[in-house]
Amino acid sequence: MPYRHFILSSLLKKWEHSSQRGQEQIRRAIRLNVTRTECSFYFDETDHEPRAQFETDAKILEQEGLVTLRWNKGARSHEIKAIDLVVSRISNAYREIGKEDPEKGRAQLLSLLEEGIHAVEGTPSWYRAMLEDLKTEMSTSSLPRGPLNPYEPEEGGDLLKAISAVVRLERPERLRALSIRLFGDSKRLESLAGRIASLCRRYDPGLLPAGDHPLDMLREYGVERKAGLMSVRGKIDFLSDGDCILSTEGWRPFVGVPEDVAVNWRIERADARGVVTVENEESFSALCRLPTLPDDLIVVYTGGFSNRARVVFLRKLDAATEVSIPFFHWGDLDVGGFRILLHLRREVRRDLKMLFVAPKVVERFFGECRSLLKEHVDILRKEVATDPLAADLVPVIEKIVSYGVRVEQEIMAPEEALSQIINAAIPSSGQSR
Repeated sequence: MPYRHFILSSLLKKWEHSSQRGQEQIRRAIRLNVTRTECSFYFDETDHEPRAQFETDAKILEQEGLVTLRWNKGARSHEIKAIDLVVSRISNAYREIGKEDPEKGRAQLLSLLEEGIHAVEGTPSWYRAMLEDLKTEMSTSSLPRGPLNPYEPEEGGDLLKAISAVVRLERPERLRALSIRLFGDSKRLESLAGRIASLCRRYDPGLLPAGDHPLDMLREYGVERKAGLMSVRGKIDFLSDGDCILSTEGWRPFVGVPEDVAVNWRIERADARGVVTVENEESFSALCRLPTLPDDLIVVYTGGFSNRARVVFLRKLDAATEVSIPFFHWGDLDVGGFRILLHLRREVRRDLKMLFVAPKVVERFFGECRSLLKEHVDILRKEVATDPLAADLVPVIEKIVSYGVRVEQEIMAPEEALSQIINAAIPSSGQSR
């Protein structure tokens, strides 16, 4: 077999793991020792062909200026002792084995990162921190194998270009349309979605815990594969810049409002004596289908953690209703449900009152509840209960831990949820601000 690729690959691997990598002047040779350990075929007494081929390939590489041969002395002067890499011809050596010099790739990526850092104005602070960290990683002595690979600088360049565009989106844009705008390829952005999502999870503190799929996470930044709908029941009038009106009034049991309408159109009217967010779809549907549900209650399905579009919509709804209008939340009494509630309180900046949040509820449904996971006990006590916005949750958390159960929302009757809402809501419809 030809040994040209073997010789160069072995030497370049040693170069990549050397502390001298990247230096033009080196103190110690990058050397492949021709020993029985590294080159056992060279010492095969039963077949002399491998040795002859190895020596022929090594001599040609030396003639091309890529390596220097070291020969034994004395009686074994006909045998190669070692092969040294000619460092000044590194790029040529990489090309010979079909690879790009990672140092060139590193330099290219560092240049792109530097350009990005100088153009961060108007972007979130975490984005600059991400670029700074990536630059530090790329500048280290060892070759990084993270999201930016110096062996594939074009791939890294596309990743940086995509993230830069995503964090700068001012309004929602379709996934494939954005991909064509950036790369001239409708599928390129989707192929990068996993790595984009990984970096965003690592650096964006405002990213919701929800959305395991990379495309779900891209939606948080306004990149949509298809238009999202927000399920709503109640009296809301949305007004566009062109004076078009979309009204949710009269739709039964509820209506799907396009997310771009909910986010970008102005709320002209929101007649309500209470606003209710509901975590789970089955409970939301059951509540909206109650014949006794008043027309002046607004009900919003959150689907677990509210994405950014829903948070923006709820903030606008808050701004469009009187301060005295109460906001409620109906969800699971467990780690996930409490985290969802606290996220809403923090992001919407409203004191959403949680329904069924009482120790007696845990006692009542004890026999129908699922067991509480052991790892959730510490989370409930050390994370959830100590949150500044969770003071009203502490008694029910202690009861949940004491009983070792979690109370799922579907156990609770929608009629009882409505009763709690009616009793706490203001007696007459509020007026729009």
